[in-house]
Amino acid sequence: MVGSLQERVRYDILQAIKNKQRDVVGVLKVILGELQRSPTKEISCDEEIKILKKLEKNEEDMLDYAGIDEPSLYLNTVRMYLPQMASPSEIEGWIHSNNIDFSSLKNPMQAVGIVMKEFGARADGRIVKDIVMRISEAEK
Repeated sequence: MVGSLQERVRYDILQAIKNKQRDVVGVLKVILGELQRSPTKEISCDEEIKILKKLEKNEEDMLDYAGIDEPSLYLNTVRMYLPQMASPSEIEGWIHSNNIDFSSLKNPMQAVGIVMKEFGARADGRIVKDIVMRISEAEK
């Protein structure tokens, strides 16, 4: 089995070359190039996810600007490497099961940092903020 994300992308490039999938090879080379741009040799999983999310967002914006509703090959390929994002119910369940005591926090927004530390790049900060605000209001 392939280890790091960069190794997985390299392996997938070789497979796409063998299968004569030139378009896929091109997309995979872009992904690999972005992952290799980091000044440090090893990048964390969270950094990899941030890079992929940036590529995803850029492509979504481009498709939206062009008025295209269907995801492109590029977008679908980038999404293959993204982990499953944490669902709002998963985030909310974690908050309740870990009993974040909002009364002990100076500001409910401090809980956002606690939650983001747990979920990392798997959670969208805006969604976490909305959930935290809703829960903190309900506890008042």
